[in-house]
Amino acid sequence: MMGMPTPMSEPMWYFYKQKLHLGAKRAADKHLQDAANQVRRTYADMNTGLPDSQGILSVSVSIDGSWQKRGHSSHNGLVTVIDIITGLIIDFVALSNFCQVCETGPKPDDERYADWMEQHQDKCQKNINCSSGAMEMEGAVRIFQRPVELHGFRYTEMLGDGDAKTYKCLTEADPYDGYPIEKIDCVNHVVKRMGTALRNLVQKRKAQGQPIGGRGKLTDVRIKQLTNYYGRAIKDNAGDLEAMQRAVWASFFQTLSNDESHNHSYCPEGTSSWCFFNRAIASNTQPDTHKHPLPAEIGDALKPIYHRLGDPQLLRRCLAGKTQNSNESFHSLMWSVCPKERWANLRTVDTALAITIQKFNQGSSALLCVLAELELLTTTTTQQFAEEENVSRLKSATRKSSAKEKDKRKKIDAIRRRERQDQQEREGLVYGAGEF
Repeated sequence: MMGMPTPMSEPMWYFYKQKLHLGAKRAADKHLQDAANQVRRTYADMNTGLPDSQGILSVSVSIDGSWQKRGHSSHNGLVTVIDIITGLIIDFVALSNFCQVCETGPKPDDERYADWMEQHQDKCQKNINCSSGAMEMEGAVRIFQRPVELHGFRYTEMLGDGDAKTYKCLTEADPYDGYPIEKIDCVNHVVKRMGTALRNLVQKRKAQGQPIGGRGKLTDVRIKQLTNYYGRAIKDNAGDLEAMQRAVWASFFQTLSNDESHNHSYCPEGTSSWCFFNRAIASNTQPDTHKHPLPAEIGDALKPIYHRLGDPQLLRRCLAGKTQNSNESFHSLMWSVCPKERWANLRTVDTALAITIQKFNQGSSALLCVLAELELLTTTTTQQFAEEENVSRLKSATRKSSAKEKDKRKKIDAIRRRERQDQQEREGLVYGAGEF
């Protein structure tokens, strides 16, 4: 449109794309080795663990997978491992179960297939033969099988989300010849189970003709409230299983108690207790009226959920109080570099992954290492841009993590939930498959 010549031909474009991929991978390999050395120094400084007689260090990691397309039909996925203590990514793998060239090339029953595959296999974009949902498990097994040789590590504690049977696959694979791998649950994902269970209960009872939703019962606002209570019970009592169990049941009985029938025996006692009833008793004053208690029949329906989510075996895996926020933060950064709305092959995803990992661990200045691997000179303007972007990211992260901003987001979220609830009650059912 500008009357200018084409910058480069399509073959030349793919030639330089391949060079970028190789340069990013070389820079990422060096960076991960530096990150592993930093992890080893941090563990030594904190006396968290010492290498065994073979010089192998036991490390606690958080592992999670992500996909290049929303849903469970993506051809491309990735798995990353983050050290829990330092928050640094120390290994990754990009996976794809699709290759466009294989789709259009000769098939296995074709006599030309053997010769064609011999020439194509080094360029093939397909490196795994499983469904999209199984990519996290297969990637985890690959990663856990190589840290001894790669970094001199052994991943003996795994923080997971429980969405996939990754831990079961790792246990069956036994990557460390008898060394057990302990599972730690992400607190945020466990808390989400409460909200999911309550919403499913409302839908189930509605289908059975025994509705327990609506005003005065299990509304969306009340479900969110119960979920938050359950989350606080876990997070505020990290490291103490008995206290965590008591807090979970305290949140249950607190929402059912009324002025005629109440149970505050599980709530903490004393003048500093969060329980208004026990706080008043300790101060020798008259307790306030119980506000908005749930009906007793709702409590009977909720009790099996609290028995299941208050199980000691589940809560024991939450004692560390750890979350996968770091993994989710990385995924957000990764898919801003390689957008989900645009199709990409394995090489593109792998290139973006190698670059994003360095940016996540070290900031934008890490991208200068990629340019160095490509033998491209950097100017003071390039370095200044990287430094300014780092400052901007830190300033934004600090602001968003402040207590003031968190309270602001919670208030806005609560207002929107109440507005949606009022609209649903005022308008009734306005859309449903086959309802009208």
